[in-house]
Amino acid sequence: MQLLSVRVQMFRNFVDSGEVTFDPEVTALVGKNESGKTAVLQALRSLNPARGGSELDLHDDYPRWLKKAHEIEGTLKDAVPVDAVFRLTDDEAAELEAKWGPGVLATREVHATMAYGDGPFLDVEGNETAAVKAFLAACDSDVAGAVRGADDIDGLRSAFAQQISNAEPSADGTMPGNPALLDRLRAERDRLDALVPPGVGLDDALVSSLGDYLPTFFYFDEYDFLPGRADKARILAALESGDLDTLNKTLGEHTAAQFLKLAKTGASLGSQNYEITKAEMEAVAVLLSEQIQEYWKQNEYLRFGIDIEHETGPHPNGGNQIVREWVQFRVEDTRHRYSNNLDRRSTGFRWFVSFFASFAEFAAHKNVIVLLDEPGLSLHGRAQDDLLRFIDERLAPKHQVIYTTHSPWLVPTGHLDRVRIVEDNGPKTGATVTDQVVAHDPDTLFPLQAALGYDLGQQLFIGPDNLAVEGISDYLYLTLISNWLRDQNRIHLDPEWRVLPCGGIDNIPAFVALLGPHLDVTALIDTASKPNQRISNLIDRGVLEAKRLISVGLVLDLKEADIEDAFTEAEYLDLYNRTHNTKLGVKALKGTDRIVARIERAAGQPFDHGAVAETFLRLHADILPALSEDTLSRFEALFTAINGTRPR
Repeated sequence: MQLLSVRVQMFRNFVDSGEVTFDPEVTALVGKNESGKTAVLQALRSLNPARGGSELDLHDDYPRWLKKAHEIEGTLKDAVPVDAVFRLTDDEAAELEAKWGPGVLATREVHATMAYGDGPFLDVEGNETAAVKAFLAACDSDVAGAVRGADDIDGLRSAFAQQISNAEPSADGTMPGNPALLDRLRAERDRLDALVPPGVGLDDALVSSLGDYLPTFFYFDEYDFLPGRADKARILAALESGDLDTLNKTLGEHTAAQFLKLAKTGASLGSQNYEITKAEMEAVAVLLSEQIQEYWKQNEYLRFGIDIEHETGPHPNGGNQIVREWVQFRVEDTRHRYSNNLDRRSTGFRWFVSFFASFAEFAAHKNVIVLLDEPGLSLHGRAQDDLLRFIDERLAPKHQVIYTTHSPWLVPTGHLDRVRIVEDNGPKTGATVTDQVVAHDPDTLFPLQAALGYDLGQQLFIGPDNLAVEGISDYLYLTLISNWLRDQNRIHLDPEWRVLPCGGIDNIPAFVALLGPHLDVTALIDTASKPNQRISNLIDRGVLEAKRLISVGLVLDLKEADIEDAFTEAEYLDLYNRTHNTKLGVKALKGTDRIVARIERAAGQPFDHGAVAETFLRLHADILPALSEDTLSRFEALFTAINGTRPR
């Protein structure tokens, strides 16, 4: 089953998360520390944990500030902290239809809910009419004809009861009945009872087959670190008994045992034959080293190794004896020609190794959803890039992945549709999760802003032609309208341009000075008045050619103009009114200066360029086809002027 969404209610700092949707491959939960990101993962894990131990606890997990009031009101018992929606795969749906008949599923969606101390409970909607039709199609014609007319399971069962009664001989022998039909009716009734037991509805009968389809949730956090060494006797005893719960997870014993179990190394560790033990350990080390080297690019000279450490102590008869043995997990640095314990390596490398070792147990299973809690925070930024690549290339093709982060390096800037924003809004509403890039606290969006800034910085040097604009609003209007005009085979920005928002006209000189000596730069400024002194100095020093300074006002033949003045007054006012839920009309705009200044005077409040641009971004699919010819022609004029500055 594929996870579609979850709703978390009355759990930790969540009152109601709202519907949290998930990408079929990778979803990133982004937010501040203590925002509720981990709570979402732990709520999901409770549905079917890979390693057990995640039952929801009413006393620990119910929102403390509401618990007593809800207890008094009597609503505490009604809490459903986890309500997830899954979709059956084609193979799973086919298996159910092979048993109950084509069309037996009214929908492929399956609800999985978890209550405090109980669950999970699965629910699916069946189609009884289709089930009855399929059942009758498998009966012989005499039986089907006898019970035909029923359109639900209860009706079919009643029809069987009636026809069986009719086919039975009378008690006094006056009616011989129909023994041949009677046997077939009873056989088919028994088949019906086996498919849908009496007293059980079709939906419940279908649910009985869903348990094997519910994905396992593999949750990985810092407690799953592979240790530098682990007690050999304890690991062997746990592997031999099959009870790994006796091991200390905090010390990493559980992870060590799971890894050695998967590598089928347990028996060889207990062998007294040195060569057998050594060969097995080297084979496991090579297996893990090859996987790590493909994605660990920080130091290509590291090799993973396993060894046995013998701890000695005094013998009662004198001398020393082996009193304890440890399984050592070691790392060799072939460049510096030394090895040391895994615990002595960087935290980032230990995380990478530990994840490979821990997840190896589940890698071969398809029906596993991977939950990563703040993965790789100790990794260098480039190593976090490698982690994202590992997630996309190795995990996502086989497993849905959901991870939490507040690191800019782990924000998938190429797939911002995968990002969900998690924010704690205080006791009244609790934490919420949304796929809209909005937040009450600017710190929540900082990782996205930093990620986009880094991504932008990387793109600066991809091509030689850069268009410096004042802000993100300019960027949105220019790129979205250019793309629309391109699709209409009209004048648009040349694809070679890199549009760079600079954060205001005062920042443009710094951008131009930084890029000018190395790359070609054109600057687009809003006003038609004389540029500020710093821009003039760049022109005077030859850093920026005068012809590569484009003024919106000069192009549009307006004394003063911002990028917003390329829209007709009515169309830009429509954007403004949609943003602020107002009804400002063109007649309310007084004067001939910039439209944003006229709106500010008419509205009596400061103007926010970004808010209106965000509305344009959110609704651009509907807005662009409705733009007037006047607006499109003005933007074409801007694109013509900008394109004309590129060296040919």
